[in-house]
Amino acid sequence: MADLRKELSDILEKKLKAYDEFLCSTDFLLGALERDDMAAVENTLRRRGELIGIIGEIDRLIDNYRKKSLLYHDGTPHQSLKQISEEIREKLKRIVSVNRDCQEMTAGKLEMTRKDLIALRQTKKGIQQYAPKAQRIPKFLNVQT
Repeated sequence: MADLRKELSDILEKKLKAYDEFLCSTDFLLGALERDDMAAVENTLRRRGELIGIIGEIDRLIDNYRKKSLLYHDGTPHQSLKQISEEIREKLKRIVSVNRDCQEMTAGKLEMTRKDLIALRQTKKGIQQYAPKAQRIPKFLNVQT
């Protein structure tokens, strides 16, 4: 049982490290959004997607332990697992907070872009109609005359 708790503890440590990296990526994303560095934003979003996949795999491993009833002993979680679970919970709260800041920033940028497009449209710069038809030679000859 102690070996299984150690394995589960190791898995939870991996999850905590993945959350640490996700939080760092999210902080970096916020900075890239502030700098309007779209290449960095794209790369960071790609990396965050990879981390989400890794965290999903870790969650599946944890579910396997839960199904085997190794997570709890006598209906209560083991003390060492409670501590790391609390660290994970706190990390998640920080991730949610930074992610919310990113969402607010992108929503603001979206609104500014929308207003810029409306202003551009109202200046009537650009093509407003189709070009007039050009005078051209008929394609078919009238052979009866």
